[in-house]
Amino acid sequence: VNRQQLRYFMIMRPLGEILLCTRRKSILIRGVSTLLIVLSFEFFIQSQSSKNIRNNAHDQPRACMVAVENKADYHYEVIESTMMQYPLPWHEWNCSKRHAIFDVALTQHDSWARNELEPWKLYFEKYLSGKIRERTIGDGAVVRFGTVQNYQNYSHRYDAYIGVSCDSFDYRQWMSKGPEMFCVLHGTPSPELPVEWVKRVAWLNPMFPRYFIPSDFPHFPPPKLHRHDKIRLCLKGIDHYRFDSSYRFVTAAVSTLDDPSSISLQIMGGRSKIISPIFKDIDHLVNITRVNEPDFYKFEEEMSQCNGFLPLI
Repeated sequence: VNRQQLRYFMIMRPLGEILLCTRRKSILIRGVSTLLIVLSFEFFIQSQSSKNIRNNAHDQPRACMVAVENKADYHYEVIESTMMQYPLPWHEWNCSKRHAIFDVALTQHDSWARNELEPWKLYFEKYLSGKIRERTIGDGAVVRFGTVQNYQNYSHRYDAYIGVSCDSFDYRQWMSKGPEMFCVLHGTPSPELPVEWVKRVAWLNPMFPRYFIPSDFPHFPPPKLHRHDKIRLCLKGIDHYRFDSSYRFVTAAVSTLDDPSSISLQIMGGRSKIISPIFKDIDHLVNITRVNEPDFYKFEEEMSQCNGFLPLI
């Protein structure tokens, strides 16, 4: 039965019977009235349902969009923490922080290449992209790790653009682009900043007015330390040994230990492939090794096995 025939049987035929069948007139009138009431009620329900769907779609705020840029081929260790902790003015944006999407845009400058780009990109795509987490800063926002973007040709317009290597470039030019530009600063003194910019920057240590601690890394089981095991102390590698004077504090401290053989020193990263000559005075007392693992995830796994860190700052 097609729609026209159905309409005839449901409406026109009963109406015709009203005119032709006077004996059952009152019964038919009641039947038609009931039929019209049912049809009207169904139409009302459907229209209200459609209206509610449209209203819900209209009332549902869009997801907040944040791009994290790193135009230098280093500082990858702070990108994940920037996504999870950077203080953002969610209340100023007409979007849902409970559905925040964080994309990343990585260096395209060969002059900055230190061969760290591909390992970190692989880590992001394998372990983070598509995952959803509550922000560790505790601001109620939920992060959905998005995709790797090209900062010269973004596929979206973002509520915020956060540069994680701002003071490796002209951060003033970056910040002057607009109120949606934010910076991670590594060493720029706060008095240098215009007052109106202070709320759009964050440092990486608590000596500054706005900061977060870059502590979001891959998780591994903690190292087990048994009796008579060597205590594994790790320290940051450096790029050039004319800057290694801080290592003298290590050699001086090791020399005063009653049993230097109870520890081992692990030099983590740095571009230099050799152990600083400064350690020649203690290399007969303590085991000293280097970790030059290029894979970001494996490097973090190696670091997770340290029993203690010597920041030397």
